[in-house]
Order: sequence, then structure tokens, then C-alpha cells
Amino acid sequence: MYKKEKEIEICFERIRYIRKLINENSILLEKEIDSLYEKIDDLLLLTEKKEEQDEFIPLPSHSKTSQENQDYLLNNSELTEFQKLNTLLNDSIWENAIELDLLCDPDSYQDLLKRSKNIFNTLISEDMTNKSFLDFGCGEGYMNEIVSKMGCSKNIGYDVKEYHNWLNVHDVEFYTNFKEIENNKFDIILVHDVVYHSQESVDSILEKLNKVLNEDGKIFVRVHPFMSRHGGHLYNKMNKSYVHLIFTEEELDGLGLKLDKSIVQERYVIKSFREHVAKSNFKILEEDLQRQDVDRFFSSNILVKKRIMDFWGGNKFPELQLSLDFVDFVLVKK
Repeated sequence: MYKKEKEIEICFERIRYIRKLINENSILLEKEIDSLYEKIDDLLLLTEKKEEQDEFIPLPSHSKTSQENQDYLLNNSELTEFQKLNTLLNDSIWENAIELDLLCDPDSYQDLLKRSKNIFNTLISEDMTNKSFLDFGCGEGYMNEIVSKMGCSKNIGYDVKEYHNWLNVHDVEFYTNFKEIENNKFDIILVHDVVYHSQESVDSILEKLNKVLNEDGKIFVRVHPFMSRHGGHLYNKMNKSYVHLIFTEEELDGLGLKLDKSIVQERYVIKSFREHVAKSNFKILEEDLQRQDVDRFFSSNILVKKRIMDFWGGNKFPELQLSLDFVDFVLVKK
């Protein structure tokens, strides 16, 4: 296990190193990055292949569902797949999508402000003194509120709809019409949870950003993969990993859950986003994967695994894609 993790980390280090060398004519380096991601995918699958079983894995001692009941679920032809999955869903063996202490209360001002601080420190972490800032897809404006205390020269929030909280945020200008800000230039632009979470295409978003970024400015993009354990954004109602991949829309409806139609169900966001950037006026300066190991339950439970594979549509279990929480990019102009 240690050797495998070490090899994976070496691959990631190589990707980060290549990003420092990369330029607009770096086709060979981009191909090397592709091959490194393929190697990471294969390394992640090694353990899964060795431990693969055609039966349910034993439940932990604290589980509400005994091993006998789990076998019963598998073999009972009178139960539908939905009934079997729903039983497992209510068991402790099915991991939370987000650790309870990390869940943000959507109705708590302090929680939302703290979340924005963490995002800034993790994703941007730049000296904002005398810099112009745009939050593209600002939502209620909590990030703008955080940045307003950092000495920036210009602080603008843009979103496609207006939020009531904007009235409570001072020293910030908010807009819902992009044409009203496209003559501005910004040093720092944040695009958090917008790409693949909007009815606007990725290419269109990048075109807009190109209009407003300073020549030496930076765009910080956080992509939230649909394949991630919390990619369906259902965790405030049901905090269980991968439910949006395992249950059909009709079954989710039966659980009282609805997927946001604006979320693009992109299977492989790393490759997809890099292809969009390659067509744009930007290049990727940095690329960082926020990931955590996939619990073996999801690859060993044959019913759960079947549902994931049906959604994925590939030949190999999507270990890398499922392990991603976020993919962070820093873009600059070519």
C-alpha cells in the first residue's frame, strides 16, 4: 500500500513540475500529463483488483445490518434493487459524503463566512493589497465580504441572479449583467463551483473571463466533479457518498431528493476542462487534485459497484474519478 501511494505521489509531483515548464506549444508535455493520469488510474485500481470479491464485504460490528441480512439482501429475489440499496443506505457501512464536523449550515452566517475564509486560504492565498478582485459566480457575496477587509482596490461580485444578502455587504459592487463589468480589468478572479455547474458552456465562461483579466492576472478555478462523493450537492438533505451516481433520478425522487439540472454530469472533468482551456486564450499554470481514498465498500459490494459502473459507462472501475473531491486550476493568459 505504501509503495503504491508513493508512486501515485511521484506522478502528481511530476504533473506539478510539468505545469511549471509548460507553454502554449507544449503538446508533448500535455501528452505526458495524460499518460501520468492513466498511470495514476491504474495504480489506484491495483488494490481494488487484488481484493475484488463477488460478494458483499463483511459489515463492521457496529453496523445495524448483520452479515446474514446482507447476504439475504443479495439473494432475495422478492426485493427490488432499490429496496436492497435503500437498506444499505441506512446502514453505517455507507460512508457520509462529508464529515459531520465539516458540514456547513446553509442558514448560518458564521458558517458561510468561515467556509469562504477557508476557500480563500486554500485556493487563492494571495496578498490582495491594491489588487482588483472579481468573484465570478459570487452567490450571496461572502467571499467578496472576506476580500473587502484585505485592502483590495476594486471588489466586484457577479452572478446570474441577485441575492438579498448583497444589501448587507459593504464596499462591494454586485452585478447580474456581465456587460456592465466587461470593460473592467481584474488582477485576481475566483471561479468557484461554477464550471460544470452552470447552464452556460465552459467555452463561453472562459471567453468572458478573457475579456476582464489583466495581462498578468490570475484566475483561480475550483471544479467540483460530478463523480465526487458529494458531486450531486445532496448532502444537506442526505449526507451519503455517491447517492447521485448509484440511484436513478426516479429513485432519488422516491427518497425526496432532486438533482440540480444546471449541474453537468461530466464523467472526466480533468481531461474535459484541460481541453476547453487548450482552445482558449489561457494556459494552466497550476493544477492540483484534492482527493481521498474511495472506501472499499463501493468497489466490493457487487450491487453498488454495478450501479456505479452503469453510470460510468467505462470498462474499468473509476477509482481516480471517485476519489476526487475538487480539482483546482490556476489560469493565466498565454
